[in-house]
Amino acid sequence: MGCSLLRMYAIFYDLETSDKNPIGQILNYSFIFVDSQLRTVDECSGLIRISRLQIPDCGAILANRTNVVEHQAKAEHTELEAMQTIATFIQSCTQHAQGAVTLMGYNSSRFDLGYLRTSLIRNGINPYFDRKIIPRDLLHVVQRAYLLSAPFRELVTKERGAEKRLSLSLQTVGRALGLLTGAQAHESREDVLLTIRVAEWIRDNCDIDSTTFESYEGGKLHTTARTGTVYLVEEPQYDLEASSYNVKRPFTLLDADNRSALWIDLDRYAETRDPSCIVWRSAAKNAFFVSPKAVSDAELQKLARAAIGQFKGVTLKNFFER
Repeated sequence: MGCSLLRMYAIFYDLETSDKNPIGQILNYSFIFVDSQLRTVDECSGLIRISRLQIPDCGAILANRTNVVEHQAKAEHTELEAMQTIATFIQSCTQHAQGAVTLMGYNSSRFDLGYLRTSLIRNGINPYFDRKIIPRDLLHVVQRAYLLSAPFRELVTKERGAEKRLSLSLQTVGRALGLLTGAQAHESREDVLLTIRVAEWIRDNCDIDSTTFESYEGGKLHTTARTGTVYLVEEPQYDLEASSYNVKRPFTLLDADNRSALWIDLDRYAETRDPSCIVWRSAAKNAFFVSPKAVSDAELQKLARAAIGQFKGVTLKNFFER
């Protein structure tokens, strides 16, 4: 179920920011370094003073419940000082681990990771740490647990109340598992501690080790690029009034290298016949749960060959240019 005999050290982290766009600032941060049993080894948390050149977004401030006046009075470090502190901490973690370390947030692949890298680069710091940091996202682990574990799925869907849409937010999952009462704190350290508790619950009850879990399952299929082979990709069904808890859609592989790939959504291709059906998926960024068994449906195979032929000029090298 995605659990490996190899267990890794990990850094669980969370950022609260002044803007949804990474040109904004990190307001508070927390990085907690844990061992293979998810026990705390060290941590680095703090507040960052808002620059006089920065106008925080009102929505972000309200979401974070940040009192700007109080924040400025308590914050001790400039952004540069904080980024240097964070970088030194991450480097010390990799030295302690004597190898690669998982960097784990919740929904971090879509937000926190890019924000952190942008903030480090803006302050002259290389954000890749000699490739000793492996980004992972606990949301992807939660999505896989939802698909694999009926007891977990039942707990999460019970938490929905009157909602007709599935929510896999940290707050919803934390409440469903009995790890959170009331509202999510939206304070970095508290959110990191909750994230670790969710990871522990999933490890103990769903047999998935979040520190080694590979959410992109297409890597072993990269040798079949441009062959027209059809695979089924599974994801949670977010419409709770639907008849099934999952959705399976046919895909074929257009192009791939060792870390990312272009996949063609054949359902979308059947409707549009245009490049909007091509999706980029990365081992470092995306959840992509794909069955390794090829689909033998003749009509789907015919559709896949047609798509491969139509988009034969599209590659990873020119996809983003197009």
